[in-house]
Amino acid sequence: MIKMTEQDVKETIFQILLKFSEYCDEKGLRYSLCGGTLLGAVRHKDFIPWDDDIDVYMPRPDYMRLHVLLKEESIGPYYQLKSSVYGNSPFPFAKIVDNRTIVKAKCNDLDNILWIDIFPLDGVPIDKRECKKFLKRAKRWTRVFSFSVANIGTGMTRWKAILKTPILLAARIIGHKRCMKKLVQMAKTYGFDESEYIAYVGGIEQTRIKKSDYTDCVDVEFHGHMFHAPSCWDQYLKDTYGNYMELPPENKRYAHSIEAYKKER
Repeated sequence: MIKMTEQDVKETIFQILLKFSEYCDEKGLRYSLCGGTLLGAVRHKDFIPWDDDIDVYMPRPDYMRLHVLLKEESIGPYYQLKSSVYGNSPFPFAKIVDNRTIVKAKCNDLDNILWIDIFPLDGVPIDKRECKKFLKRAKRWTRVFSFSVANIGTGMTRWKAILKTPILLAARIIGHKRCMKKLVQMAKTYGFDESEYIAYVGGIEQTRIKKSDYTDCVDVEFHGHMFHAPSCWDQYLKDTYGNYMELPPENKRYAHSIEAYKKER
């Protein structure tokens, strides 16, 4: 195996995004950049310098259609969709992975191939208070899920790793399968097509978006190419990150620091 540099990792996952976006455009599937990827596109026209992952949103109907289409025609010879829908992933969202790579993850044993994340968007209550309560319940299950798959003994510091151990053990008793099932069940409570507001229900950052603003897409530059973004990207980024054009202090610039390898042919 050949150890990959940080730039190798970014270029590899960018190629997954590029092939994915081309496939979606060809098949008429809706998608958009989201999270730190959209923030990077707007603020840097590229990856956030200390970040090394890619996130996209898909409306649930398109997300499900993607699963059907990929059984008939793949994105590329080395790319594979990992998803609970297929039964080959424990996560309540999908990943497209590059099977030519191997990742030695520190936090869990599940992210072992370089990937991009695909988060399904679902309907949420139109009433703000009801929506907040709904998303808060989902966030609790998301946190339990993340604890249930985390490696014991990991943390930002040794002391934090020790303090987390009882929480991780309790979450393992509940189990990631139960958490994933609950999150998917909650996400499908309100249909995408029938709802005025949408969100990624299973996320830590649960930003509610008006559906009419989301579906009216624009293009933004990312790593030298143009990709789709919701027309409400400015409000979305403000709601998610606050003053998003201001760089965070250095001690808040968290990186995944992925240790990845390229398989030798």
